[in-house]
Formats: sequence, structure tokens, C-alpha cells
Amino acid sequence: MHRLEEDLRPIVDQYFRGRGFRTYHEAFLLERWIDLLAVKDVVVAVELKIHDWKQALKQAVMYQLAADYAFVAMPFETAFTAYRHRWRFEDDGVGLLAVRGEEVRVLLEPEASLRRLPWLAEDLRAEGGPVTKRLPRRSVEGFTVASDWVPEDEGPLRPPVPTAPPGTPAAPAAARARRGRSRRR
Repeated sequence: MHRLEEDLRPIVDQYFRGRGFRTYHEAFLLERWIDLLAVKDVVVAVELKIHDWKQALKQAVMYQLAADYAFVAMPFETAFTAYRHRWRFEDDGVGLLAVRGEEVRVLLEPEASLRRLPWLAEDLRAEGGPVTKRLPRRSVEGFTVASDWVPEDEGPLRPPVPTAPPGTPAAPAAARARRGRSRRR
């Protein structure tokens, strides 16, 4: 019996390799990780889940932004529970794979993604393969990523003090002015 997503990965990987696909584990897409990506003439994204088919379906729908087709792969028993709600998968065009032992069975065929964004799909189709390791975060002016923030002194951690843009009143002065006004008019 499959107890972890990692138990499903080699079986589903072999299923797609047997059909001539190149496969990648943990491909990066929009701050998320696609569990399994299969690339040939088309790009197929697979979300592996043991129990939570609703969450798996949400993730597979998001993968449709870059993949031509998306599947949810689950253990046989759980996949049939999800199959009872097949209309949800059909509405979103997501396929469903059932894994039992070393066998993979297609319970629902996926539909070609209508959500696919060509500029996003290019990275997954790249000849060298998609990004399969974490990338450093990009900096955005005016924002500090919490993991990049280093306190100025060794004292207790404090968030950075926001500063007002040039030409605007400082926030503390505006707050004092509001407090000083009479509430009666």
C-alpha cells in the first residue's frame, strides 16, 4: 500500500517513460513545485496525492497555466473516492490516475488546457528541462523578503521601520495630527 507521495512517484514516472516521455521530479512553477512533469510533444503535469483529492485538483488546475495536460495520481482506493466526484475533474479538464502496486490505470482522460499561457509554458518545454531546484528570490523595490532581512543590531528581532516616500508627510506626524483633531464638528 502507498503511504507517501514518494511511493507513487517511481511508478507514475515509469508509466510516462514507457510512453516515450522525458520526466522531471519537482519542477518549479510560480512559487510551487510540480510533483512530476512529463515532456514529449506535449507537457503533462502530475500532482501526486495520497488522500486529499480536492487539494490535488486545485494544484493540477494551477499547473494547467503552463502544461498542456494535467493529471492527479492517487492510490487505487483513494482514486476511486475521487472518481465519485468525476464531474469536478471533468469541469476542470484534469485527468485522474489510479496507482495499484506497479500498475497505473487512467480513470479520467485529461482535456487540453484552455488556461495555458504560452510564455509560462516555454520554461517547461526547454531542451535542458525545467528548473528543478530552488532559485533565489527576486528583490522588489520597497519590499523585504523575511528570509533576507537581517536585524541591524543583535537585540530582539524587529521589523524594518517603514519610511514615507519623499514629498509625503511622515506617517507618525499624520497620525498625531489626526489624534489632535476634535471629534465634535
